Amino acid sequence: MYETNNMTRGFKPASQLEEAKSQKPQIQPIFIPRGIFENFDKVTPENQKFFEFLAYHITVMTLEKQTNDFWYIEFPSCIAGEGRAILHEVAHYFGLACHSQGKSGHNRRSIMHPYSQLKDKLESQRRDWEKEEAKYRK
Repeated sequence: MYETNNMTRGFKPASQLEEAKSQKPQIQPIFIPRGIFENFDKVTPENQKFFEFLAYHITVMTLEKQTNDFWYIEFPSCIAGEGRAILHEVAHYFGLACHSQGKSGHNRRSIMHPYSQLKDKLESQRRDWEKEEAKYRK
């Protein structure tokens, strides 16, 4: 028979617990494989419904799995501009923020995430809009 020390197993000192609480959680990226959207270099009336189905399906599946707001979905850069516009509509439907990143052309990708990640940016943008609106009211 051997002796174990149960007092230290699995427990952390209070200083480490406080430090862990104060750390900002890491945002988890969810990368959508390029192969799913490879045939959508052009979104046409013939393939638009299928593209919309894929976009909604991927978004719903991601939302069902998330337990917090520290994530984002990155769609591949092979999606054409028309497809990125549909992704923006999908994001707004679910109350998510969506923006495109990268230079125009083949390196531009869409990012979808909860608005709560942008609280500071949204607040400053709201103030800017109010200032702009005040200019026109005068």
